[in-house]
Amino acid sequence: MKKIYVFDLDDTLVLTEARVKIYHTEDFSLVHSFTPIEFNSYEKKANHLLDFDDFDCFETLSKGKLITQNLKILRRAHELGYDIAIVTARSNKPAVVQFLLEKKIPVDSSLVYAVSDPSFNYDGSVAERKSQAFIDLYKKGYRDFVYYDDNLENLEKVKETLQKKHAKISTFQV
Repeated sequence: MKKIYVFDLDDTLVLTEARVKIYHTEDFSLVHSFTPIEFNSYEKKANHLLDFDDFDCFETLSKGKLITQNLKILRRAHELGYDIAIVTARSNKPAVVQFLLEKKIPVDSSLVYAVSDPSFNYDGSVAERKSQAFIDLYKKGYRDFVYYDDNLENLEKVKETLQKKHAKISTFQV
């Protein structure tokens, strides 16, 4: 079975100052500003407008602090000859690829999935879009997945999706 290690980006491989901002739809006043981890438990309200612009900024990503323990796992898997993929909720694949190159993180750009990037044509929640990226990896021949993400919902949805395909998957919440 062809094996691949898959990593989320924000709060899995890098900590940044990027925030999800929540505005009130009537007067556009700021209601909340969440880190990615805090946003994981946020439940959208009808009168809230979500702003993910911080996550499109290459400079904010570039200034982030690498999470060394997870990066060691990634580098070790690469040294052992496994393919590495990045599946992130970000919407700007070129910025993610540039960041990976700048930080010398060994990932083939064809295995970088910024699931909110319109070029991928994914839809649904972040967990659903990440699952669609894993289906694309499955279509590339991968049948054994090791997946690291900070968001339990993403891990569970991807696991559910791949188990329907009878693929092997190990998940790790970091």
